[in-house]
Amino acid sequence: MEKKLFNDINVYNVNAEKRNGAGFPYDDEGNKKIVSLNGKWKFKYAKKIADIPENYYAADYDVSNFDEITVPSNWQIEGYGRPQYLNIRYPHALETKIKSKIPHVKEDEAPAGLYVLDFECQKNDDDNVLINFGGIESAGEVYVNGNFVGYSEDSFLPAEFNITKYIERGKKNTVAVEVYKYSTGSYNEMQDMPHVMGIIRDVFLSARPDVYVKDYHAPATLSEDLSKAKIDLDIKLRNVSSTAQKDLKVEAYIVDQEGKKCFGGLFNSCVFSKKIDEIPANSTIDISGEIETDGIKLWGPDKPNLYTICFKLTQDGKELETTRSDFGFKKYKIVDRHMELNNVKMFIKGVNRHDWSPSTGKAVSFDEMKKDVELMKRANINFVRTSHYPNDDR
Repeated sequence: MEKKLFNDINVYNVNAEKRNGAGFPYDDEGNKKIVSLNGKWKFKYAKKIADIPENYYAADYDVSNFDEITVPSNWQIEGYGRPQYLNIRYPHALETKIKSKIPHVKEDEAPAGLYVLDFECQKNDDDNVLINFGGIESAGEVYVNGNFVGYSEDSFLPAEFNITKYIERGKKNTVAVEVYKYSTGSYNEMQDMPHVMGIIRDVFLSARPDVYVKDYHAPATLSEDLSKAKIDLDIKLRNVSSTAQKDLKVEAYIVDQEGKKCFGGLFNSCVFSKKIDEIPANSTIDISGEIETDGIKLWGPDKPNLYTICFKLTQDGKELETTRSDFGFKKYKIVDRHMELNNVKMFIKGVNRHDWSPSTGKAVSFDEMKKDVELMKRANINFVRTSHYPNDDR
């Protein structure tokens, strides 16, 4: 296949899973059911597209002469090229003068980073295997065992691919990522900040059953006194198998910060339950309903009360998976041109924030992100503008 995806304005991604907010699958101990691929990867820096070795992504290609690089990181911080600060001008590698060519990346001025890693998948695991990249700047092609898996732009949103049909269970597998410094998406992303490229956020594998919670939406409408809320719940269930799946059931739970199930009544801690007779092959269905809650604790910048919303999916009484994500209750409104949060007038004290570390650039550790928040709270900051992109979702 011709490697021109990064230079095609009509291509945003190929084979990538639709982005969602469904949360992660968890085990009984409350741990995410993921396998991290962070760490040392083989790496080769190509100063221009023509320097990319042919078939380097093949499983039997000898990468012993490649360097090593830490993932996540930025290759400029690791010594390959230099960081580049840009504001109102585009880099020379992006065409700006000949209007008929715009958008266009000049390939002889466009470096790439080639990442290669060997990994194993459990032999007796029949689940679907997905690989998730938290951020690739500015674009990347993904290969597994020499097969093209997919492509993604948008540096600061996750890119997830189903690699089930490409892996060999119980054996060594090879993933390769061809990361481009520039793509047609760079015309939107070359904004006021330092630019450093590479696999800049976490990489991990996750195992999902043939039917799983693909996404959910749960907007809450609060009562006037803010003591109650009605949640309009919509759950998307996806069947990725080639056969219809029957006798399914999905349940929703809301858990407080002490680990107690809430709002389900005295004898039923489940706040929502729905049986599904059948989901056709290779399809997605929507399940909807309402949840009534009472005695809620509100989220606010000074008291960020959070709950956890959990979805348990079973088939013939056997648990397929349980997913979890954070959930909070709050109410914004404008009254006489003033903003109110939870019925209290609010004065916004905000700052801009970039994902940036003084030592590792865009690859920011959790401890550094936590320190950012602590420093902002000490300065009485209550609003953050995540300029100019979604921050790391950890």
